[in-house]
Amino acid sequence: MRLEKIQKPFPILSIIIPTKNGEQFISDALQSVIDQNYPNLEVIVVDGASTDKTVDIVKGFIERYPFITLVSEADSGQSQAMNKGLKLARGEIVGFLNDDDYYSKNIFEEVMKLFSLSTQPSLFIGNCYSYNLESKTVSLQKPSLIGIEYPLLGVQFHPVNSSQYFYHKSVHDIIGCFPEDEHFSMDLWFYLECCISKKIKIKYVDHNWGNFRLYPGTKTFDNRDLTGIMKRARRKYCSKFRIVPTLHAVLLRIVKKFS
Repeated sequence: MRLEKIQKPFPILSIIIPTKNGEQFISDALQSVIDQNYPNLEVIVVDGASTDKTVDIVKGFIERYPFITLVSEADSGQSQAMNKGLKLARGEIVGFLNDDDYYSKNIFEEVMKLFSLSTQPSLFIGNCYSYNLESKTVSLQKPSLIGIEYPLLGVQFHPVNSSQYFYHKSVHDIIGCFPEDEHFSMDLWFYLECCISKKIKIKYVDHNWGNFRLYPGTKTFDNRDLTGIMKRARRKYCSKFRIVPTLHAVLLRIVKKFS
């Protein structure tokens, strides 16, 4: 199905890019959005008072692409920047892109087709490649098992990067804003809260939508508190939903192996 057959007028797609001192890759991130050629696009760059050339680079893009806007001011971290972007977003469908990540080519057409056939509120999750600085593939993340138990029990990771999913903005009317005191596991929080809600429709799509760079200096690479994050999540959600980690994990691994 071509874009012309999805819906006229085309619904606004809001892409929010939180950044701080992201001069090394921000151009790639923006260009991966622009190259999608979606006809009703809104890009909101939320900058945390960068001290490098990030703001100048973004302003250069704004001169050529009026659908890009920039907010640059000090904030308390990525979660607050994401919440600022959500408040500014005019689209009913949103996506988040970190400043050092990028979208695969020609995916917005497929994404918007899915939303044209879905009801609110919905979350669509695709695959995500991770690369090192030499552009060599580190991993392909395919979160095909949808549910709170799978990441909590170690059967598979949750969607680890925001470039691999899109959703109705109305999702936040149900789960609330991103917790601004959490700077490392906002993606895990978002996914688990969506899973436990009976009002949000979640669907996995086995297509490669997102790409992120895994290298020293990034939170994903350097975070040494991953075990602590998962322990805190298990304490909160396993007890709440009476999930027994040890036995359940064994059973799920068996099911996954032979399915």
